[in-house]
Amino acid sequence: ALRGKMVWSEAAPHALRALPIVSGCFRRGFRLSPEAASPEGLRLMLVRHAESANNVVQREAEKNLRSGLITPQEATAQWLAGRVPDPPLSFKGEKEALLLSQHLGPRLIQGGGAVLVVSPMLRALQTVAPLARETGFATLVHPETYEVGGLYDSAG
Repeated sequence: ALRGKMVWSEAAPHALRALPIVSGCFRRGFRLSPEAASPEGLRLMLVRHAESANNVVQREAEKNLRSGLITPQEATAQWLAGRVPDPPLSFKGEKEALLLSQHLGPRLIQGGGAVLVVSPMLRALQTVAPLARETGFATLVHPETYEVGGLYDSAG
């Protein structure tokens, strides 16, 4: 029923406009039909976002630290100075997102369908975008899906 539906979600104002997004009001859980709640009816796959620009900054700081070029304090400063609150995918991350789509897309289509639930973070939206385009499945932006420690804020 939701396949390919294009709806703009205010939960993710920076979302990719080419991404099929369904805005929804989420409570603390999802209601499942009895069929979906059975072990045969529901399959849950969790996918972490592809490599982000912040992952690249962190890797560079760690490499410089391991090489002895900088101290731990300098590595921390380099990491914090280069980090952004809502990073895009790196070039490698864009390739990873395409590979995810190529690998998982046909399986989801063959399995009869899916709803893609995604964090409002740019890196998560960019990771799921190729999969959503490939499959045409609806993408639900869930505003409470984010890092365990909360969202990074450069203001501290």
